[in-house]
Amino acid sequence: MTTSVRDAATSEQRCRAVSPVLEVSRGLALWSAGKPGVAWRLEQGIVCLFFPDATGAVEPAERLAMLALPGDLVGVEAQFFGHYAFDAVALTPVVLSAWAQSPQAISSGEIYWRQAQRAHDVARLRSGRAEQRLRRLLELLHAHAPEAPWPRRRDIAAVTGLTIETVSRLLSQWREEPV
Repeated sequence: MTTSVRDAATSEQRCRAVSPVLEVSRGLALWSAGKPGVAWRLEQGIVCLFFPDATGAVEPAERLAMLALPGDLVGVEAQFFGHYAFDAVALTPVVLSAWAQSPQAISSGEIYWRQAQRAHDVARLRSGRAEQRLRRLLELLHAHAPEAPWPRRRDIAAVTGLTIETVSRLLSQWREEPV
């Protein structure tokens, strides 16, 4: 099942009724902050979590909270508070399984460790020269979503804290001179 931004609010209800697995194309919303839902285990792909912005005035690059990689749990806060705390977008095509349906139990120590690793990943993607940031994202994509198509330029810009123009310029240079 592929979801769209318009369908994001109801995707969790459909998933619970139909299947414990959710597949979402790159660049599409998985859910919005404030909506009820379930916790998910990321099986494939990369998910971006953004702080909510009800006004729509804050750029995504300024709202990036965390990246989720395969094996990470996302949306766990919905089980505690009854709703999602972040907006979630698929950076690459993703496959998620409902956490309650997942056969692997994950300890709180492992969850803490993964969160610390993700915070470090985000800090590295948003610091240093533009070329370094883009190379780090390329390494992360290659390591965790090697078969996935490149994210959209605007999503790359949001994750790395660069402008779309800078991302486009660097990608064009890399096409001429491979990385």
